[in-house]
Amino acid sequence: MVKLLTVITLVPVLLAVTAAFVMRQSSSTTVRRFAGTMDPFHAKKDPTETMRAVLYDVKDGVSRLYLDPSAPRPVIKKRQLLIKVVASSLNPVDFKFKRNAPLVPSLIIPKPKIPGLDVSGVVVERGEEVGSEWAVGDHVVAMLPLLMTPWGAFAEYVAVDASLVARVDVPIRQHTDDESGRMSLEDAASLPLVGLTVFQALQKAVDYERRNHQGADTSAPLQGKKILIQAGAGGVGTFAIQYAKHVLGMHVATTASTGKSDFLKSLGADIVIDYRSTNFEDVIKDYDVVLDAMSWLYEARTLSSSVLKPSGHYIR
Repeated sequence: MVKLLTVITLVPVLLAVTAAFVMRQSSSTTVRRFAGTMDPFHAKKDPTETMRAVLYDVKDGVSRLYLDPSAPRPVIKKRQLLIKVVASSLNPVDFKFKRNAPLVPSLIIPKPKIPGLDVSGVVVERGEEVGSEWAVGDHVVAMLPLLMTPWGAFAEYVAVDASLVARVDVPIRQHTDDESGRMSLEDAASLPLVGLTVFQALQKAVDYERRNHQGADTSAPLQGKKILIQAGAGGVGTFAIQYAKHVLGMHVATTASTGKSDFLKSLGADIVIDYRSTNFEDVIKDYDVVLDAMSWLYEARTLSSSVLKPSGHYIR
Protein backbone atom coordinates (compact mmCIF):
# COMPACT_ATOMS: atom_id res chain seq x y z
CA MET A 1 0.00 0.00 0.00
CA VAL A 2 2.85 2.38 0.78
CA LYS A 3 4.39 1.86 -2.65
CA LEU A 4 1.05 2.46 -4.37
CA LEU A 5 0.47 5.70 -2.48
CA THR A 6 3.97 6.86 -3.39
CA VAL A 7 3.31 6.28 -7.08
CA ILE A 8 -0.01 8.12 -6.95
CA THR A 9 1.61 11.05 -5.17
CA LEU A 10 4.42 11.28 -7.69
CA VAL A 11 2.23 11.07 -10.79
CA PRO A 12 1.26 14.80 -10.87
CA VAL A 13 4.89 15.79 -10.32
CA LEU A 14 6.11 13.49 -13.07
CA LEU A 15 3.40 14.74 -15.42
CA ALA A 16 4.35 18.37 -14.76
CA VAL A 17 8.06 17.73 -15.29
CA THR A 18 7.37 15.67 -18.43
CA ALA A 19 5.05 18.36 -19.82
CA ALA A 20 7.66 21.05 -19.21
CA PHE A 21 10.35 18.96 -20.89
CA VAL A 22 8.15 18.15 -23.89
CA MET A 23 7.13 21.79 -24.30
CA ARG A 24 10.74 22.90 -24.09
CA GLN A 25 11.75 20.30 -26.67
CA SER A 26 8.76 21.15 -28.86
CA SER A 27 9.70 24.80 -28.65
CA SER A 28 13.24 23.97 -29.73
CA THR A 29 11.95 21.83 -32.61
CA THR A 30 9.69 24.67 -33.76
CA VAL A 31 12.58 27.07 -33.49
CA ARG A 32 14.83 24.92 -35.66
CA ARG A 33 12.13 24.30 -38.23
CA PHE A 34 10.66 27.76 -38.65
CA ALA A 35 13.09 30.31 -37.29
CA GLY A 36 16.57 28.98 -37.92
CA THR A 37 18.71 30.85 -35.44
CA MET A 38 15.91 32.04 -33.15
CA ASP A 39 16.66 31.76 -29.43
CA PRO A 40 13.45 30.69 -27.63
CA PHE A 41 14.66 31.69 -24.18
CA HIS A 42 14.11 35.28 -23.32
CA ALA A 43 16.02 38.25 -22.00
CA LYS A 44 17.23 38.64 -18.45
CA LYS A 45 16.03 41.34 -16.09
CA ASP A 46 18.02 44.56 -16.04
CA PRO A 47 19.00 45.35 -12.42
CA THR A 48 19.42 49.07 -13.20
CA GLU A 49 16.62 50.02 -15.66
CA THR A 50 12.91 49.88 -14.91
CA MET A 51 9.61 50.23 -16.76
CA ARG A 52 5.91 50.17 -16.11
CA ALA A 53 4.34 46.75 -16.63
CA VAL A 54 1.15 44.86 -15.88
CA LEU A 55 1.82 41.53 -14.16
CA TYR A 56 0.01 38.68 -12.50
CA ASP A 57 1.11 36.18 -9.92
CA VAL A 58 -0.48 33.77 -7.45
CA LYS A 59 -0.89 34.58 -3.77
CA ASP A 60 -2.69 32.28 -1.34
CA GLY A 61 -3.98 30.25 -4.28
CA VAL A 62 -5.55 33.28 -5.98
CA SER A 63 -4.37 34.91 -9.21
CA ARG A 64 -3.95 38.66 -8.88
CA LEU A 65 -3.31 41.30 -11.55
CA TYR A 66 -1.44 44.49 -10.74
CA LEU A 67 0.54 47.40 -12.20
CA ASP A 68 4.20 47.61 -11.28
CA PRO A 69 5.56 51.14 -11.96
CA SER A 70 9.16 49.99 -11.52
CA ALA A 71 9.34 46.51 -13.07
CA PRO A 72 12.78 45.48 -14.41
CA ARG A 73 13.36 46.20 -18.08
CA PRO A 74 14.54 43.35 -20.31
CA VAL A 75 18.14 43.11 -21.46
CA ILE A 76 18.21 41.81 -25.02
CA LYS A 77 20.18 38.82 -26.21
CA LYS A 78 22.32 38.82 -29.33
CA ARG A 79 19.52 37.85 -31.74
CA GLN A 80 16.85 40.07 -30.22
CA LEU A 81 15.36 43.51 -30.72
CA LEU A 82 14.29 45.81 -27.90
CA ILE A 83 10.96 47.37 -28.80
CA LYS A 84 9.37 50.44 -27.21
CA VAL A 85 5.74 49.39 -27.03
CA VAL A 86 3.16 51.55 -28.77
CA ALA A 87 0.22 49.14 -28.48
CA SER A 88 -0.65 45.62 -27.42
CA SER A 89 -3.90 43.70 -27.72
CA LEU A 90 -5.81 41.46 -25.34
CA ASN A 91 -6.68 37.96 -26.55
CA PRO A 92 -8.75 35.27 -24.78
CA VAL A 93 -5.61 33.23 -24.14
CA ASP A 94 -4.21 36.10 -22.08
CA PHE A 95 -7.03 36.29 -19.55
CA LYS A 96 -7.56 32.52 -19.53
CA PHE A 97 -3.97 31.85 -18.49
CA LYS A 98 -4.22 34.59 -15.86
CA ARG A 99 -7.50 33.13 -14.57
CA ASN A 100 -6.01 29.63 -14.41
CA ALA A 101 -2.62 30.74 -13.06
CA PRO A 102 -2.94 28.70 -9.82
CA LEU A 103 -3.19 25.55 -11.95
CA VAL A 104 -0.30 26.29 -14.32
CA PRO A 105 3.12 25.26 -12.95
CA SER A 106 5.80 27.94 -12.88
CA LEU A 107 7.95 25.58 -14.92
CA ILE A 108 5.56 26.27 -17.80
CA ILE A 109 4.80 29.94 -17.12
CA PRO A 110 7.23 31.62 -14.68
CA LYS A 111 5.61 34.11 -12.32
CA PRO A 112 5.23 36.97 -11.86
CA LYS A 113 4.19 37.00 -15.51
CA ILE A 114 3.67 39.94 -17.84
CA PRO A 115 0.69 38.91 -20.01
CA GLY A 116 0.12 39.79 -23.65
CA LEU A 117 1.22 38.15 -26.90
CA ASP A 118 0.53 40.76 -29.59
CA VAL A 119 2.67 43.87 -29.67
CA SER A 120 3.58 46.75 -31.96
CA GLY A 121 6.13 49.46 -31.45
CA VAL A 122 9.45 51.04 -32.40
CA VAL A 123 12.86 49.37 -32.34
CA VAL A 124 15.16 51.12 -29.86
CA GLU A 125 18.01 48.59 -29.68
CA ARG A 126 19.24 45.64 -31.74
CA GLY A 127 21.34 42.66 -30.72
CA GLU A 128 24.82 42.16 -32.09
CA GLU A 129 23.78 39.23 -34.32
CA VAL A 130 20.60 40.84 -35.70
CA GLY A 131 20.79 41.34 -39.47
CA SER A 132 21.17 44.69 -41.17
CA GLU A 133 17.55 44.52 -42.35
CA TRP A 134 16.56 45.85 -38.92
CA ALA A 135 17.45 49.31 -37.66
CA VAL A 136 16.70 51.50 -34.66
CA GLY A 137 13.55 53.46 -35.44
CA ASP A 138 11.81 50.72 -37.44
CA HIS A 139 8.08 50.34 -36.83
CA VAL A 140 7.39 46.67 -36.12
CA VAL A 141 4.81 44.14 -34.99
CA ALA A 142 5.34 40.73 -33.35
CA MET A 143 3.67 37.86 -31.55
CA LEU A 144 5.59 36.90 -28.44
CA PRO A 145 6.03 33.30 -27.23
CA LEU A 146 3.77 32.41 -24.30
CA LEU A 147 5.42 29.47 -22.54
CA MET A 148 8.70 29.26 -20.60
CA THR A 149 9.01 33.04 -20.27
CA PRO A 150 7.92 35.68 -17.73
CA TRP A 151 7.90 38.43 -20.37
CA GLY A 152 4.88 39.74 -22.27
CA ALA A 153 3.48 42.66 -24.23
CA PHE A 154 1.69 44.61 -21.47
CA ALA A 155 4.77 46.66 -20.65
CA GLU A 156 6.69 49.69 -21.88
CA TYR A 157 9.42 47.54 -23.47
CA VAL A 158 9.68 44.03 -24.87
CA ALA A 159 12.64 41.98 -26.05
CA VAL A 160 11.83 39.68 -28.94
CA ASP A 161 13.79 37.53 -31.37
CA ALA A 162 14.18 39.30 -34.70
CA SER A 163 12.86 36.20 -36.49
CA LEU A 164 9.43 36.83 -34.90
CA VAL A 165 9.18 40.45 -36.02
CA ALA A 166 7.55 42.00 -39.09
CA ARG A 167 7.99 45.55 -40.32
CA VAL A 168 5.00 47.89 -40.41
CA ASP A 169 5.59 50.69 -42.90
CA VAL A 170 2.96 53.06 -41.53
CA PRO A 171 3.10 56.14 -39.32
CA ILE A 172 2.24 56.04 -35.65
CA ARG A 173 -1.24 57.48 -35.20
CA GLN A 174 -0.89 60.81 -33.43
CA HIS A 175 -4.53 61.31 -32.49
CA THR A 176 -7.31 58.86 -31.67
CA ASP A 177 -9.64 60.68 -34.06
CA ASP A 178 -7.25 60.31 -37.02
CA GLU A 179 -9.38 59.26 -40.00
CA SER A 180 -6.64 59.14 -42.63
CA GLY A 181 -7.63 55.58 -43.55
CA ARG A 182 -4.09 54.30 -43.10
CA MET A 183 -3.33 51.41 -40.77
CA SER A 184 -1.55 52.54 -37.62
CA LEU A 185 0.61 50.68 -35.16
CA GLU A 186 -2.42 50.54 -32.87
CA ASP A 187 -4.29 48.68 -35.62
CA ALA A 188 -1.30 46.43 -36.33
CA ALA A 189 -1.16 45.23 -32.71
CA SER A 190 -4.47 43.44 -33.22
CA LEU A 191 -3.20 41.28 -36.09
CA PRO A 192 -0.47 38.78 -35.09
CA LEU A 193 -2.37 36.10 -33.15
CA VAL A 194 -5.53 36.08 -35.26
CA GLY A 195 -3.57 36.53 -38.49
CA LEU A 196 -1.22 33.63 -37.81
CA THR A 197 -4.11 31.47 -36.63
CA VAL A 198 -6.04 31.99 -39.86
CA PHE A 199 -3.03 31.76 -42.15
CA GLN A 200 -1.71 28.54 -40.60
CA ALA A 201 -5.16 26.96 -40.48
CA LEU A 202 -6.12 27.70 -44.08
CA GLN A 203 -2.63 26.94 -45.35
CA LYS A 204 -3.37 23.28 -44.60
CA ALA A 205 -6.23 23.33 -47.10
CA VAL A 206 -4.12 25.29 -49.61
CA ASP A 207 -1.27 22.77 -49.38
CA TYR A 208 -3.63 19.80 -49.67
CA GLU A 209 -5.26 21.18 -52.81
CA ARG A 210 -1.89 21.86 -54.39
CA ARG A 211 -0.60 18.37 -53.63
CA ASN A 212 -3.68 16.68 -55.02
CA HIS A 213 -4.05 18.70 -58.21
CA GLN A 214 -0.64 18.21 -59.74
CA GLY A 215 -0.39 19.50 -63.27
CA ALA A 216 -3.18 22.02 -62.76
CA ASP A 217 -2.73 25.72 -62.10
CA THR A 218 -2.08 25.72 -58.34
CA SER A 219 -1.26 29.41 -57.91
CA ALA A 220 -4.68 29.94 -56.30
CA PRO A 221 -5.93 26.46 -55.36
CA LEU A 222 -8.93 27.66 -53.32
CA GLN A 223 -10.08 30.41 -55.68
CA GLY A 224 -13.80 30.14 -56.36
CA LYS A 225 -14.30 27.48 -53.69
CA LYS A 226 -16.74 27.94 -50.80
CA ILE A 227 -15.90 28.36 -47.12
CA LEU A 228 -18.06 28.58 -44.00
CA ILE A 229 -16.44 30.59 -41.19
CA GLN A 230 -18.05 30.09 -37.81
CA ALA A 231 -18.27 33.04 -35.39
CA GLY A 232 -17.47 35.58 -38.09
CA ALA A 233 -17.69 38.60 -35.78
CA GLY A 234 -14.88 37.39 -33.52
CA GLY A 235 -11.20 38.25 -33.85
CA VAL A 236 -10.33 35.13 -35.85
CA GLY A 237 -13.55 35.34 -37.83
CA THR A 238 -13.16 38.94 -38.99
CA PHE A 239 -9.62 38.29 -40.17
CA ALA A 240 -10.58 34.98 -41.78
CA ILE A 241 -13.38 36.58 -43.81
CA GLN A 242 -11.01 39.14 -45.29
CA TYR A 243 -8.22 36.64 -45.93
CA ALA A 244 -10.48 34.02 -47.51
CA LYS A 245 -12.25 36.56 -49.72
CA HIS A 246 -9.53 38.99 -50.77
CA VAL A 247 -6.41 36.80 -50.67
CA LEU A 248 -7.65 33.29 -51.47
CA GLY A 249 -10.55 34.40 -53.68
CA MET A 250 -13.20 32.24 -51.98
CA HIS A 251 -16.97 32.51 -51.64
CA VAL A 252 -17.51 33.23 -47.93
CA ALA A 253 -20.42 32.35 -45.67
CA THR A 254 -20.31 33.07 -41.97
CA THR A 255 -22.41 32.89 -38.80
CA ALA A 256 -23.11 35.91 -36.60
CA SER A 257 -25.94 37.85 -34.99
CA THR A 258 -28.17 39.94 -37.25
CA GLY A 259 -26.69 43.20 -36.02
CA LYS A 260 -23.25 42.24 -37.36
CA SER A 261 -24.44 41.39 -40.88
CA ASP A 262 -23.69 44.70 -42.61
CA PHE A 263 -20.26 44.93 -41.00
CA LEU A 264 -19.27 41.40 -42.01
CA LYS A 265 -20.49 41.92 -45.56
CA SER A 266 -18.33 45.03 -45.74
CA LEU A 267 -15.35 42.80 -44.88
CA GLY A 268 -16.17 40.40 -47.71
CA ALA A 269 -18.78 37.93 -46.46
CA ASP A 270 -21.20 36.85 -49.19
CA ILE A 271 -23.69 35.22 -46.81
CA VAL A 272 -24.27 35.99 -43.12
CA ILE A 273 -26.40 33.46 -41.22
CA ASP A 274 -28.10 34.57 -38.01
CA TYR A 275 -27.13 31.70 -35.72
CA ARG A 276 -29.85 32.68 -33.23
CA SER A 277 -32.72 32.07 -35.63
CA THR A 278 -31.29 29.75 -38.30
CA ASN A 279 -29.42 26.46 -38.20
CA PHE A 280 -26.42 26.86 -40.48
CA GLU A 281 -26.67 23.22 -41.58
CA ASP A 282 -30.10 23.97 -43.06
CA VAL A 283 -28.58 26.66 -45.29
CA ILE A 284 -25.04 25.52 -46.12
CA LYS A 285 -24.58 22.47 -48.36
CA ASP A 286 -21.55 20.98 -50.12
CA TYR A 287 -18.96 23.53 -49.05
CA ASP A 288 -15.26 22.98 -49.64
CA VAL A 289 -13.95 24.29 -46.31
CA VAL A 290 -15.30 24.93 -42.81
CA LEU A 291 -13.17 27.01 -40.45
CA ASP A 292 -14.62 26.40 -37.00
CA ALA A 293 -13.23 28.40 -34.09
CA MET A 294 -16.11 27.06 -31.94
CA SER A 295 -15.61 23.37 -32.63
CA TRP A 296 -16.86 22.25 -29.23
CA LEU A 297 -20.22 23.76 -30.14
CA TYR A 298 -20.53 23.05 -33.88
CA GLU A 299 -18.33 20.07 -34.69
CA ALA A 300 -20.95 17.32 -34.31
CA ARG A 301 -23.57 19.33 -36.20
CA THR A 302 -21.14 19.99 -39.03
CA LEU A 303 -19.82 16.46 -39.48
CA SER A 304 -23.24 14.80 -39.18
CA SER A 305 -24.76 17.01 -41.90
CA SER A 306 -24.15 17.72 -45.58
CA VAL A 307 -22.42 21.04 -44.90
CA LEU A 308 -19.12 19.71 -46.29
CA LYS A 309 -18.45 17.94 -49.54
CA PRO A 310 -17.07 14.41 -49.06
CA SER A 311 -13.70 15.84 -50.14
CA GLY A 312 -14.06 18.96 -47.99
CA HIS A 313 -11.80 20.28 -45.24
CA TYR A 314 -13.02 20.72 -41.66
CA ILE A 315 -10.52 22.93 -39.79
CA ARG A 316 -10.89 23.49 -36.08
